[in-house]
Amino acid sequence: MYILGSDKEIIDPELGMLQEALELLDSKLVSVKSEIEASNDPDSDGILDRGEYFIGLGFVSIQQYLNDTLTFSKVNKSEALTLGKKHESGVSFISAINAAANWWKHEAEWWKDLDKLNPQSKSTVERVSNLIESPWYPLSNLLSVLVKDKECRLLNVLPLLIEWRNAVVTKAGA
Repeated sequence: MYILGSDKEIIDPELGMLQEALELLDSKLVSVKSEIEASNDPDSDGILDRGEYFIGLGFVSIQQYLNDTLTFSKVNKSEALTLGKKHESGVSFISAINAAANWWKHEAEWWKDLDKLNPQSKSTVERVSNLIESPWYPLSNLLSVLVKDKECRLLNVLPLLIEWRNAVVTKAGA
């Protein structure tokens, strides 16, 4: 939850806590990257799955930040998820991050019967899948799309979040 100071300056303690959490996860990703480079078969060694796990945790942490930001904003979540920078497909990056967090949390439930996903789960899969080129390691691929030419680190998503938060503040009429 952000606070507006007397001069309309945004005070956002949750962003600082999120940054700290993402730094911890990025340190794990640095370790994973080293293990990948040292491995003859990082996929079979399970190293890529570890990276996907830490990235998923990062997306869930970001989702919590999104929810915290919206708590007292008077902007409904559906509308808020359309704000901020968009992918060339028209999907907002924030919406994709939210879907990625849901993907990470619910993916295990889906493999029981892929043909019978509920509409919300189908929407989640489509939202992420439409932004990535490969179905393998979708969260890693999405992070790569989000950070473009920057290093594939969760901290590099922060500018998207700040732009989104500022759009929420504007939308809320602050």
